[in-house]
Parts: sequence; C-alpha cells; structure tokens
Amino acid sequence: MHHHQPPEMKTCIDNCLACYRECLSTATNHCLEMGGKHTEPLHFRLMMACAEICRTSAHFMLIGSEPHRHVCRERAEICTQCTEL
Repeated sequence: MHHHQPPEMKTCIDNCLACYRECLSTATNHCLEMGGKHTEPLHFRLMMACAEICRTSAHFMLIGSEPHRHVCRERAEICTQCTEL
C-alpha cells in the first residue's frame, strides 16, 4: 500500500530535512570551531534539539503517523527559539 502525501506535506518534509542538515552541520562544525558562546550548553543543546526535532518531524510525516501534528507544533516552537540565539 502506497501512502500518498499532499504536495504541502512533501514540501514540509523537505524543509524539515533541510533544517535538520543545517542545524546539525552548524552545531557540529561552526559552533564547535567558534567556541565561546557557541559552545555554551544552552546554545549547543538547543541547536542539537532543533536538528533532532526536525528529523523526527520529517520521519513522522514520512511514515504517515497521525501524531505528526503534535511533533510539528513542538518543532515550530523549538525552531523559533533556535533562530533567536
């Protein structure tokens, strides 16, 4: 059985995966190389949490899990916090 995803969901999945790649890469490369405030626990953990919730949101949508709405709502909140760093 093939699960059909609306174009909007496909776009959301792509955006979540792009955010995952960007946050993980930024945290593990840029932040670690910059040091200082970029490696303070609060900052670094938030970057890692943002990466993981984006990956998890994409995963939930890809498998067609109905609770993806809850995960995506949390993702939006964490991503907002991350952009305010």
